[in-house]
Amino acid sequence: MRSWEPLSILPKRVLWKDHARMKLWAWDKKNLPSIGHAIRTAVAATASVIIARLVQTPEAYWAAIATLVRCGRNVSQ
Repeated sequence: MRSWEPLSILPKRVLWKDHARMKLWAWDKKNLPSIGHAIRTAVAATASVIIARLVQTPEAYWAAIATLVRCGRNVSQ
């Protein structure tokens, strides 16, 4: 049997030293391809919604969802 542990539904207190281990994002050359992909995906999704609204499709948000799925990058890349 396990020893009795109190059930806590409140979040635990986070100390400053816990945040010190967090990796900060930097403007490195290795991060630039992901920035470019994020910008291309955002522009494509926005353009697809605008086009879907101009064509007056009933649910234009599906155009953005389809674009995000299509532009989704492979995990291995």
